Amino acid sequence: MQRAEDVAAKRAADEVDEDAIADLEERGFETDPEAYSDVPSKAYITIKETKPGYHYYWQWGEGDSWANEYIGPVDSNRR
Repeated sequence: MQRAEDVAAKRAADEVDEDAIADLEERGFETDPEAYSDVPSKAYITIKETKPGYHYYWQWGEGDSWANEYIGPVDSNRR
């Protein structure tokens, strides 16, 4: 039960808001996890800082660790 609570807390802290999802959709990115072959339906969209800049990722728990799949850059001028 503690693991489920930890996952829910991490999701609440990391998940992007509706504006970020709308931005992705306007830029032509798919925001439904079912559209990705390697992304489970329980995944959510988060932003990670990488070099260079910030990027959107799908994120989900796998056992005791986290997995992610790249979506695209936060800055619409980068692709």
